[in-house]
Amino acid sequence: MAQLLEIFNLFDKTGNGCISVKDLGTVIRGVGFTVTEGQVRKLARSLDKGDSLVDYASLQTALGSISQESITEREVKEALQWFRSHDGTVSAAELRRIVTSVGEKLGEDEIDELFRDFGIDRSSKINIDEFSQKILN
Repeated sequence: MAQLLEIFNLFDKTGNGCISVKDLGTVIRGVGFTVTEGQVRKLARSLDKGDSLVDYASLQTALGSISQESITEREVKEALQWFRSHDGTVSAAELRRIVTSVGEKLGEDEIDELFRDFGIDRSSKINIDEFSQKILN
């Protein structure tokens, strides 16, 4: 966690061992965690003691719990089941619509990159089971 301390200190503007809750997402992502804005807000609420500041020890402890949380293949499949066709697939167009408009939305550039990484073109039908396995590996 030396990297955490280094990044934390960059955002500790007053040198009091605390950072602003506004910088929390940047610090967490800076040490390599992939977190949604919702997760950052939830974490900020749990760490903020009313002064809009987060101390290093509390953040370090909280990151231990985040690293143990991970999305499962089953959760991905369950989320996509609502949109699947009778053959267990979802169209590329429907998947694009889902990830750009529901929940933690991806931007067009992000979805284009995702589709490129998985070899998905606009006319593809995506097998939900295969996609769920790929996205988590």
